[in-house]
Amino acid sequence: MRRTQAEQVPLSQALRRVTAEPVWATRSSPSFDAAAMDGIAVRAADTVGASESTPAFLDPGAFAVVDTGDPLPEDFDAVVMREHVHHDEAGRAELRGAVADFRESGKLTVAWTERQRAAEKKAPARAAAESCGVLPVSIAAIAMSPR
Repeated sequence: MRRTQAEQVPLSQALRRVTAEPVWATRSSPSFDAAAMDGIAVRAADTVGASESTPAFLDPGAFAVVDTGDPLPEDFDAVVMREHVHHDEAGRAELRGAVADFRESGKLTVAWTERQRAAEKKAPARAAAESCGVLPVSIAAIAMSPR
């Protein structure tokens, strides 16, 4: 396969092509920051310094249990995967590692509402365009050998 120059084509001609650049949604769906995994929503600053030897303990009001797709509760900026959370007898969450604010780290602990990373994931142009409501889409054709 070889990459060709980027061009704009009608959506009906975008089959088997990939986007040449990130596709930016004109509207977000969902319209809120959502948990990208089951776990607990936390404030990243509350986890700074947490490690295996010096875990951070969060009182029940300092975290919220979330499932994949749930809206991120207000005032929380990170999600800790359920498998990485331990609870003590008092109901506190024990964290053995720090997490980063999703807006600063770029890690997908939270599904961002701002963009679809179609080019990075090599999503087909048609699917990316349809999922984001964006037209036209600038694509780069990939020369393919006949089947």
